[in-house]
Amino acid sequence: MFSVCPIHGYLNGEHEFCPKCDEQIIEHQNNSIYENKTNEVLEENQHLRTKCLVYTRVMGYHRPVESFNIGKKGEHKQRSYFKECKC
Repeated sequence: MFSVCPIHGYLNGEHEFCPKCDEQIIEHQNNSIYENKTNEVLEENQHLRTKCLVYTRVMGYHRPVESFNIGKKGEHKQRSYFKECKC
């Protein structure tokens, strides 16, 4: 699974909003980043956040999750992921 930010390109994993763009918003608002203030800054600047397209593999090809119907979106949320161990 991967996400695509229109500014930063491909991101590993599922991200609704681009973490790199979020970092820039936080740095612009505060010179020092505090964990408890990070969420407040992002909520106040929701209109500035960059939305990512999330892609996942379906039947051998990649599709954006936002194009799924309601049932397939529900299945996507319920998926469990695992890592295979080396033998």
